[in-house]
Amino acid sequence: MQVAIQGFRGSFHEVAARQYFGAAPALSFCASFGEVVAQATDGRADAALMAM
Repeated sequence: MQVAIQGFRGSFHEVAARQYFGAAPALSFCASFGEVVAQATDGRADAALMAM
């Protein structure tokens, strides 16, 4: 499973993704929320997480 998140390694979004999905999914680190949405809608990611 590929999960798109906004941010970089060690970011709050990575922590939230690991808590929600566990350690197994590969994370795709995106520079913007727009890129997160793009990856989720065009099939590059199976899921996306945007922590608010």
